[in-house]
Amino acid sequence: MGRCFYPSFLIMLVVVGMPLLLLELALGQKLRVGAAGAWKKVHPALAGVGYGSTVVATIVGCYYNVIIAWCIFYLGSSFTTTLPWSSCPLTPDNLTIPECEDSSETQYFWFRTTLDASGSIDDPVSIKYWTLLCLIMSWVIVYLILMKGIASSGKVVYFTAMFPYIVLTIFFFRGITLKGATAGLSHMFTPKMEMLLKPTVWLDAATRCLLLGLAFGSIISFGSYNPPKKNCVKDVIIITITNAFTAIYACAVIFSILGFKAVHLFEKCMEHDIGILMPMYPEFMNRSMEDIPQEEYGAAMHGFAMKHEQHLLKNCSLVKELDDSAQGTEVASCDGRCFHQDSWCSLLVSSLLHDAALSRTWVTDWNHGRSHVNTV
Repeated sequence: MGRCFYPSFLIMLVVVGMPLLLLELALGQKLRVGAAGAWKKVHPALAGVGYGSTVVATIVGCYYNVIIAWCIFYLGSSFTTTLPWSSCPLTPDNLTIPECEDSSETQYFWFRTTLDASGSIDDPVSIKYWTLLCLIMSWVIVYLILMKGIASSGKVVYFTAMFPYIVLTIFFFRGITLKGATAGLSHMFTPKMEMLLKPTVWLDAATRCLLLGLAFGSIISFGSYNPPKKNCVKDVIIITITNAFTAIYACAVIFSILGFKAVHLFEKCMEHDIGILMPMYPEFMNRSMEDIPQEEYGAAMHGFAMKHEQHLLKNCSLVKELDDSAQGTEVASCDGRCFHQDSWCSLLVSSLLHDAALSRTWVTDWNHGRSHVNTV
């Protein structure tokens, strides 16, 4: 699914993203007011558009603060000698917990430790104090950034604009050194052009363009601080190019990690099948999963299935694991979700990417009396 992202996203970025960004930026620059006041000046009947964007911005702000809270929890959990999501926990009998065995270490940590989720929405549980504390901390950080208005947020933007790229670069070099990174990057840069025939792909690509900050009212507010004669077209071009570069860069980071995850799950699945095939194919004995080509494994599995109608083979596929891993990634998916639940790296990259998308070209220039600020 993720392989259809680039053509549709880049086209929608030019066709939808740039015109809307120019419209909102120019509207704020011309009228010198915020979102609610700007649409009211355009026509009194459009005042609701401005107030509606304020409501949307509030909801999205709450949503992203929850993601930041999860990032804080993962960051705190990482200050250990052994990462808690690097292996499955054991039962009192020194056996791997079946639920973790059937899924993965990261999924188990996400659902059973981070969220401690119940079986269904009909089974509410108490508030998790660790999540609540992290959420309070994220809101405190937002308050400290915005408490003095432009005076504080205009300076913080230097950090929020550069730090995501530092983190992305660290993750990139770490990701490409992982086993399976090549498979993930190859999967990412192999377009699946037939997916472009689906209307939902283009809809999701257009939705992705909203991460420019469109429809939230923030761009209109940013534009209101520009001098009336400033060349806002140049700003739009810079923002759009930087957004496209960041999206592809972050996508490469995420897919290198997802490639590692997919290869790990594939070999884990393959190990299960090889154990079943070994009595019939003794040549697999004393061989590691890395030394068994997929073609040889596939031929053996097919031969075994022909002779045994009932079997427990899982029919492992690296391509399927890559496709499953790509489901839900921020910039790489065609279903438009915002983060990948299996990787705390992807969680952090996702929230940092949203931050960078709004902040990277907004800098403070006190000498000319204009302030371009970033919102969290």
